[in-house]
Amino acid sequence: PPAAASKRGIPYGYLQPKDKDLENRDRPVVSYFRHPHKAKLRIAGRALMWILQRIQSAGLCSSFSAFDTREYPQSMASVGTLPPNTHVYLGDVKNMCTNIPHPRLYEVVDWVLARAAELCPGLTVFVPNSSARKPCQGDYPHAGVAGHTVTLSQLSEVLKWDIAHIYFTLGDRILRQTEGVPMGSPCSPALAVALCMHSEHHFIATHPDVVIYRGFRYIDDLLLFLKEPCADIATMYPPPLQLEEEVVGDQTQGYAWGFLEAYSTLRPDGAVDIVHYHKNAYRTRAGKPPLKNVPHFSTHVPNHAKFGRVVGALTRAWSHSVGDTNKVNATLTVL
Repeated sequence: PPAAASKRGIPYGYLQPKDKDLENRDRPVVSYFRHPHKAKLRIAGRALMWILQRIQSAGLCSSFSAFDTREYPQSMASVGTLPPNTHVYLGDVKNMCTNIPHPRLYEVVDWVLARAAELCPGLTVFVPNSSARKPCQGDYPHAGVAGHTVTLSQLSEVLKWDIAHIYFTLGDRILRQTEGVPMGSPCSPALAVALCMHSEHHFIATHPDVVIYRGFRYIDDLLLFLKEPCADIATMYPPPLQLEEEVVGDQTQGYAWGFLEAYSTLRPDGAVDIVHYHKNAYRTRAGKPPLKNVPHFSTHVPNHAKFGRVVGALTRAWSHSVGDTNKVNATLTVL
């Protein structure tokens, strides 16, 4: 067989220890590296994520989706201070890859694409081959840029095919995933975001009395600033989804929390202090060993890659902090 064909195969699964409890907790991971249709699925996933951004920004969907970790500090930088007695709610959406019936995922796909059709009848999405370029509306000029144009009907077909055909190997066994967002698929991040957006839109429409000053959710991590405590927040994502509550507090208690790549403190005067969350720095202060999450500089890595790694770390520290003092301190911590 051709060399390219010999590299194709069924995705494989394995377990990865979790940082919080390396000895007792594992995260199931599935690699689609050898999936014969990974290129098509990557195009569909990028097209769906672009559509989700568009329908939210156009007001066709009420949700808390943040499509970049920098959206939280950038948005909060313009807030100044929060109203008195603001209540903080931090949570994590569970069970997206395990217990969601596939008919519900089909319903979410149809819901998203129906809103995309409202946004622009006959909408098509152009997805560039280069991941450095962002997708755009299919009828926009993109001369000289290699890529693929996808219609909404084609996107629906690919997404539903991916949901219905989730196979992977575990050791010498071939398994089929019959519930949940496809583990490891390039479409999975966008499908997970769409699932949460669908639930949030319904909750906001049916709970007009719940006042949410600000809300942010990146994939499955949720942060809300509420006018007052609300038990109904726990029901925002209907079963089998589950919102695992991590922190609840108000500004009179001066709460501090880590969210995405930022560490925040809500002061009694209502100001939110945000600085880059350098995980290893906080682990060291707590007496824990640092995580070895990147190759050591002594390994055989090209010099330009080492330089790019340093620049990337400094850029993240700067862009995930608010205020000049915090930005400088964050970059010094990384150095």
